[in-house]
Amino acid sequence: MKKYNLAYDYYFLTNNFDKGISYKGENIESISIYMIFKLIDKRTGEEFHFLDEDLSEQQIEYADRKFCYVRDYYSCSIDEKEGYKMRAHEMLLAESNYSVSYEVGDCIKWLDNQTAVIIECDELVDIIKNNFSEFNISDNKPAQGTSYYAVEVKKETELKIG
Repeated sequence: MKKYNLAYDYYFLTNNFDKGISYKGENIESISIYMIFKLIDKRTGEEFHFLDEDLSEQQIEYADRKFCYVRDYYSCSIDEKEGYKMRAHEMLLAESNYSVSYEVGDCIKWLDNQTAVIIECDELVDIIKNNFSEFNISDNKPAQGTSYYAVEVKKETELKIG
């Protein structure tokens, strides 16, 4: 049976979504960063994985009869110095049966023709820092979540994105 971790996006809108921003000759309407989440069961020390049948409903039971989505453990907001900043939901993490970590997955810029282009994280950070006033809106504090994807776990120490 295949095992998966989940990657959730944090979607950053520009101040004027209809117009977007000009960056290095491209018109960018929005950008997003996916974080791949890893859960460790505090009781057993073992990593928790989603299985094939779990992928349509991604809620987990984080405490006795209490459920949440993996993305609920952290929020992501724009940050003038770092580009973006992840913020832990400390109360949820404290109550949870899981410790949760994350790593950057895909980063995407959405061009004016609704074309998604995968970019490096450094470019995403550069876009935010060089256009901070265009991203400094309440919709990005925290960023919206619009989608997720499954990351097949090939080995215990290796993640394959795709």
